[in-house]
Amino acid sequence: MEGGDTFVYHFDGLQYQGKANVPPPAGFLNLLFDPGTVNTSGPAGMLRMELFEGLAEGTPVAERTIMPGIDTAFLQSETAWSDHEGTIRLTAISGTFTINEVHIGRRDDALNGMDFYQITVPEPSTFALGLLGAAACCSAAANKYDYVCHGAAQKWRLFA
Repeated sequence: MEGGDTFVYHFDGLQYQGKANVPPPAGFLNLLFDPGTVNTSGPAGMLRMELFEGLAEGTPVAERTIMPGIDTAFLQSETAWSDHEGTIRLTAISGTFTINEVHIGRRDDALNGMDFYQITVPEPSTFALGLLGAAACCSAAANKYDYVCHGAAQKWRLFA
């Protein structure tokens, strides 16, 4: 299977979660991997995480390449998503791993601390969102959130 498989998720709203005491204001992406699917004793997989204002076009406002299961799967930008709208892009560079949860959020300045907003990307149900090296493409919309994936799939499993 080839590397370069991609998952893109666009959102146009974040849900208020309450107060947070963790400055500074920032947009963030946090991934939780299934520990049974990451290789920490041999060649590690590689995953590129990118944050975009608006659609996934041009230069990302933040990007990071990680080794799932070894590196912290967290990326933030102080300038990202102050309007609570944007896009993430995940690109499997190598390896095989399963993402259990994808969290997208924003901390904003507020009286008495920071207001905390977040969404958890819904797990795919009736259509595939994981990424395989096959030449297929799917898209769907649910609750104001848009999915675009390149590759055939099962759950959040990423292959490269």
